[in-house]
Amino acid sequence: MTVWTRYFKNASVTRNGLNCLDLGISQTSSAAYRNRDVNSIRIGQYGIRVWKRSSAGVETEVTSGIPVAVITEYYGTAGIASNTWACPYTEIAAGDTVVVRVYIQTVEEGGWVLADTWQTEALGPGHLDSATWTIYYYYYIKPNSLYTYRFYFGHASYNSRIEGITFTSYSEMFGPASSLRIYKQGAIGTPKSVLVTFTLKDLEDVPLVGKTVEFTVSLGCTRSPTNAVTDENGQASTTVTSGTSIGWAVVKGAYIGEAEGGGQSETYVEIAIYDEADSGDSSKPYQVFIQGVPKIYCGGSYRKSMAFEMQDFSIELPDIDITINAPLEVIIYRRGIKDFVGRITKPIRTTAHSMKITGKSNHWKMARRVVNHSYTAQDPKVIVDDVLTRYPTGVSQGTIDTFGTTITRPFAYETTLLGVIIKLLDITAWKARLNLDDSFDFEADLGTVKNVSFASSSNLGDLQREIDFGPLDTRTFLIGEPSTLVSNLDDPTAEATYGLVEEAFFDKKATTQAVLDLENQAILNSRKVPVERISGPVIDLDYAADAYDVFDWVTVTDVDGTGLSGMYRVVAITRNLDDCGSAEIELSNLSLASEDLLGLVGRILRDLSS
Repeated sequence: MTVWTRYFKNASVTRNGLNCLDLGISQTSSAAYRNRDVNSIRIGQYGIRVWKRSSAGVETEVTSGIPVAVITEYYGTAGIASNTWACPYTEIAAGDTVVVRVYIQTVEEGGWVLADTWQTEALGPGHLDSATWTIYYYYYIKPNSLYTYRFYFGHASYNSRIEGITFTSYSEMFGPASSLRIYKQGAIGTPKSVLVTFTLKDLEDVPLVGKTVEFTVSLGCTRSPTNAVTDENGQASTTVTSGTSIGWAVVKGAYIGEAEGGGQSETYVEIAIYDEADSGDSSKPYQVFIQGVPKIYCGGSYRKSMAFEMQDFSIELPDIDITINAPLEVIIYRRGIKDFVGRITKPIRTTAHSMKITGKSNHWKMARRVVNHSYTAQDPKVIVDDVLTRYPTGVSQGTIDTFGTTITRPFAYETTLLGVIIKLLDITAWKARLNLDDSFDFEADLGTVKNVSFASSSNLGDLQREIDFGPLDTRTFLIGEPSTLVSNLDDPTAEATYGLVEEAFFDKKATTQAVLDLENQAILNSRKVPVERISGPVIDLDYAADAYDVFDWVTVTDVDGTGLSGMYRVVAITRNLDDCGSAEIELSNLSLASEDLLGLVGRILRDLSS
């Protein structure tokens, strides 16, 4: 927090398209004045109005439309007088200035007349605190050729100024993005300590140096040191050492804020405390580990999908396990290869002394962090890079490609990190994958062609192919904000085949034509062909445990049945812990959307209508 005295200087400036005088932190040495002349003796009044002015030149008044901090003075006097005004809390964006205008009126005549305008330098991002400003006016009310009401400024002898302007500049603190795991005390697994580094910057991405960061940690862990001073990179570190409990240790870094050093900020980092290290055994069909503890299971299933959203899993245990009392991490190995990572959301105990745990895939990490940030003319790669750093969840950057077109997009508090990625996928029509090591890929396409074949009367079960014309659109409208901002797209080939089918969608957070067109093209591409749902069981025991995965292309032959013959993309895989040799798969071909992609379109509809 910074408390300023700002002076009405006699120095011209041009800022944010406004030619005016400087409201600076030091006084000039040349006096000046502004007059209001009238024909008779009056009582004079002086006051100010306050605005914030954006870099685009848009002004928003902070006062209530009339002058405040008004002084009333009488004919024949001169000197310095003051009054106060309670400034309300006011957000100041990057590039915003504060504009103050001084007004003069005579009580008998009424009617405020502008004396002149003063403006600060760009202040944001930050906010004006709710604080009392004291405004000092050097006034002069005496006869000249007319009766003169004068406002002096610009010199220590005529020290017109504002005291008590209180401003908090925002700072941000980041933690490590990569997943952190250590082991409890007494475990064989190592390490049992990890260095956690926090980075403190202002919102212009400039490191804040020499600032004290306080550290706290949960789950019986310790940290050393308890606080540290940021270095030339704005970084401060502490070493976290595990206790005897397993679960999630939350490390908090907090900066209280200092004058001229950014406002208060804090961030949190989660460390997984494991019992022991998990490892695969190729002689076992499946293995289940919960926070590193191997578990005996009697059933269950899990699902993997191309759709970038949380996928379900369930595991049945033969006995009640009272140690499962937190949202612990679950890792499933299939034939010695790690195949699934998730987190428990619901343990269910029964009177039959059995237990079932259900949960979500590791996308859950990204669904837990709330995003509140706006991006202007940024490539989606820049946005992805930034949110993964700004909102650390243990998800690190994998392959993140440049999209090639910048977008402007605000993400408000209701948007999670997962929601940010989903929205970028909706706009770009790209694909994303959260890998089992918690690294994140964002590319135009994912997956490769695999030497894997499924054929009827061989290793292909009862396949079902459904063609659905219901969600078909050949022309789409996307309406932004304002409602006059419209993207109108059609597909002539689809219209020639399926006729004219129109539908309108809404995205009130899309405020530029470029973003609107990108997003509408993604919607049209998802809807301009019939949705085909191809699903069924396959026997894949002849292939290696990691021979294929979602996003990959495999060969499917079922000419006499469903009419499929060629390469098809694996959209989703569901595996049952009772059967290691088969899977339920969902497929798509080049020109269609599978059941998951139909779900994606449904999600787009829900997002755009909100």
